[in-house]
Amino acid sequence: MSSTSYNCFLRCVPDKNDPDKFALTQDPIIVRDDDNQAEKYRDELMEHLGKTEMDILLIGGSVDSKIDSRNIGNQIQLLTFDKAIGDARARLNWMLSEFGKQQ
Repeated sequence: MSSTSYNCFLRCVPDKNDPDKFALTQDPIIVRDDDNQAEKYRDELMEHLGKTEMDILLIGGSVDSKIDSRNIGNQIQLLTFDKAIGDARARLNWMLSEFGKQQ
């Protein structure tokens, strides 16, 4: 990803008790509608932030196997929780080892 800032998108659904509020969905699977909703949110944000580059990370328990990654926008990345945590752990370990070499 080329941008240095990241935005995390959480799938929200209308709250059954109060339609003016939103609640996090219980389903941690990333589906095609999540990708579409994230792009819409990005477009709305860009109206206020200007034409700035924005990368989107969609993170969930799993990614729907019907989603073809070739059809996802180039600034959108679909990750599982395990992948996101594993990547963060690997980066942290690398930083710690590099810091240790400087001592």
